[in-house]
Amino acid sequence: MKYKMLILHNNRRGYIAVVTVVMMTFYVLVFSYVVIESAISYSDSVTRKEWRIQGNMNAESCLSTVALMAVKDYFLEGDVLVPEFGCSASIIRNYFQNKVSIKVQTKFLNVSSVIYGEDFTVP
Repeated sequence: MKYKMLILHNNRRGYIAVVTVVMMTFYVLVFSYVVIESAISYSDSVTRKEWRIQGNMNAESCLSTVALMAVKDYFLEGDVLVPEFGCSASIIRNYFQNKVSIKVQTKFLNVSSVIYGEDFTVP
């Protein structure tokens, strides 16, 4: 009789050990998933910030280039594409006041940027 009690006790200990190992494995997998997901999210946010910075730099360079084009060419008006910076610019002239206003739009790796150039006087 005493021998049967020992067998039941050993079986119960094995079941608890197996359940504990399965639960610990599950928790480790969930923890790994959460850590990897947060690392991917952080990496994506850093990458998108770099893309926004690059897009804004492209827009500023495009604005400078289009402003120079507008000063050089008196009859330049309307939409202008500058493929080197991946941008398009809209030029509006006010011939009575000799002023030009420019709106620049760029798209860099699915990040858009818009800059409005101040009205500047054209000689």
